[in-house]
Amino acid sequence: MKIITETEKLKLGFENEFSFLIAKDTNEILFQDEFYGNPNCGIIDTENNWVLIGGIHLTLWKQKKTEKYLSEDFKWIHSLR
Repeated sequence: MKIITETEKLKLGFENEFSFLIAKDTNEILFQDEFYGNPNCGIIDTENNWVLIGGIHLTLWKQKKTEKYLSEDFKWIHSLR
């Protein structure tokens, strides 16, 4: 798995067109998402409450809800800040 970004508690990575959000203390997969092509970027909130993952679409993960956004306006996202 290639790492996109990580904090002291969470690790965001990808392998073969799937992204994975992993809790570092338990190695539990908290979330996974499929992309056409690999995800290009991601960001984890400093409080570990949310994660954004970008590629052909944008996915917002929160502990109780996940939302996926697909729009021609921001297709193939390559960076987040």
